[in-house]
Amino acid sequence: MLFALLSTTCATATEDLTTTVEGGGGHVDGCTQSCTEEQSMCCGTQCVDADTNTQHCGACNNACNPDEADQCHDGQCRCGVGSHCGNGLICYDGGCRDLQRDRNNCGIRGFACATGESCVAGTCVCANANGVACNAGEACCSLGCSDLSSDANNCGSCGTRCDEFEICENSSCACEHPCPQSTLPGASQQTACCEDGCFDTCTNANNCGSCGNVCGEGVSCLFGVCLGLPGGGGNGGGNPLDGFDPEDILDGLDPENPLDGLNPNNPLEGIEACLPELPGF
Repeated sequence: MLFALLSTTCATATEDLTTTVEGGGGHVDGCTQSCTEEQSMCCGTQCVDADTNTQHCGACNNACNPDEADQCHDGQCRCGVGSHCGNGLICYDGGCRDLQRDRNNCGIRGFACATGESCVAGTCVCANANGVACNAGEACCSLGCSDLSSDANNCGSCGTRCDEFEICENSSCACEHPCPQSTLPGASQQTACCEDGCFDTCTNANNCGSCGNVCGEGVSCLFGVCLGLPGGGGNGGGNPLDGFDPEDILDGLDPENPLDGLNPNNPLEGIEACLPELPGF
């Protein structure tokens, strides 16, 4: 009797297999093939698993719409592991995509916008993080819209970043603090944009040669090098030659350590940029 049940054919196009037999799937009125325990529906002349079959999901001939779902789970059409897509979303690559706003699927499935572009109304355009198109005159850089005349991350051109403590003004990087003119006659001007200001590193005893290089007590900064010249007294950016005695060039040096105040890692740090510009060199 069991063999007879497993070899019968479906009498109608669609029949629920509600009767089971011990040891395997059962058939009422018959299917042309033997059905497994998991195959719970007889659709036409074929046994199907209505829990997973996308053409017969939950019921015979209940096909999942591929635009809304790409899989059948427990008799329910789903997109990936989520619910089926609605509200204008499209099922693609295991998830619901908004072709009007998804920059990786803009307008059509799989079409990705270029770097810096966003998807606005199904079209790739340069836009900010909120999807608002750039204003006239703004450039399309890696993070979206950019005003090259004032953006410190894209100053003058995309990817040109200003240094720390600098701002972008008129498409050029400049220190956020006002910078002084050099007090050394005929010397090259060498300024540094530091955290607490912009300094002439050729003469500033607190930023001698570079930001934060402080000369010792009684030591001046000359041509970007800390030197124990007389009259310097650790001045904060005045003229280190003021009061200098030309007849005694060594006056004021520490006899125990005449190089006191020099940067031990680079004693001539900053001097090259501060030397006078000589004609013909």
